[in-house]
Amino acid sequence: MLDEALKVAYLNTAAESLLGVSARRVLGRPIGEVVNPSAELVALCKRALATGLTFGLHELMVRAGDREVILDCYAVPLQQDGFLLLELLDTERDRKIRREAALIAQQQLSRRIIRQLAHEVKNPLGGLRGAAQLLERQLREPELKAYTRVIIEEADRLAALVDGILR
Repeated sequence: MLDEALKVAYLNTAAESLLGVSARRVLGRPIGEVVNPSAELVALCKRALATGLTFGLHELMVRAGDREVILDCYAVPLQQDGFLLLELLDTERDRKIRREAALIAQQQLSRRIIRQLAHEVKNPLGGLRGAAQLLERQLREPELKAYTRVIIEEADRLAALVDGILR
């Protein structure tokens, strides 16, 4: 909560934790000394006080204590007493959720592509193996049958490799 001069009049425990300060240390100090850089936030607060309207600012990066925090900020004028309610929301949790959801979607897509690719590779391998087996039955010379054995073994090796990738 800020007064008309944009000095901290009240700071709840959530704000203390978010900003990395204690209420005792910042009460009576201008918000510009508590949050750095403060120009955008101060301008938001001044506009809200001047117009009596609520204004918001999304993804404002500020230095809070010894760390950087990305905040969504809302300045809400309280008409009856001239104070300004400044709501500060840490967006890091929401950003992590969005990042994790995107990663999960990407992993699912990768799995689907791998399954489709495996299917497309195994089908021709099965055809090659089957054709080599049929050809082997038709051949009489053992040295020619050795070639079909190589085709069958290599097709089996590639099929096992694809199965391993799928696992």
